Amino acid sequence: KEELAKRYLSNIANIENYKIRSAKITKTEIEEINELLIRQTNGFYIDDSSNADINEIVGKIKLHKAKHGLHLVFIDYMQLIKSHQKVREQEIAHISRTLKLLAKELGITIVALAQLSRETEKRSDKKPMLSDLRESGQIEQDSDIVLFPFRPAYYADEKPDIEMDAELIIGKNRHGQCVSIPMSFEGAYTRY
Repeated sequence: KEELAKRYLSNIANIENYKIRSAKITKTEIEEINELLIRQTNGFYIDDSSNADINEIVGKIKLHKAKHGLHLVFIDYMQLIKSHQKVREQEIAHISRTLKLLAKELGITIVALAQLSRETEKRSDKKPMLSDLRESGQIEQDSDIVLFPFRPAYYADEKPDIEMDAELIIGKNRHGQCVSIPMSFEGAYTRY
């Protein structure tokens, strides 16, 4: 929770992440953060309970939707969720399908992060592909959109402060084109 909160503050206040993490922010910066937080209209909640079971997650999401309303859920990350299937691929498939059905039932967007296999490391072209989704093709089938953030500089020996050649690869888009969108990555603020 703390790490995400610090990244959020860094992002909205344009203050380098290391300053917030190491408590080296000035009084003026603290006042700026305070003012920005007071003006925030979008609330968000973080549940970082460990050993999460898919049924518990579904219950928490439904309860939160009923109590507070809900539009968007981020799951970080799918392979950490537990299910009661005996085979791991079946477990991931069950989790993926459950999240898809939950999103439709509640009319919300669920962004589920998923780990990639190590196959990208073995290729000369490190760009991720749909086949790199780890442990289940069901993730690909259930997804409306699959996005791959890609930073070539991540693989370089020297990393620049701002990576100008980053991109967002749309690997699947049920409702549109699959394209690559040029982006930049600012490591100091942990943001694209």
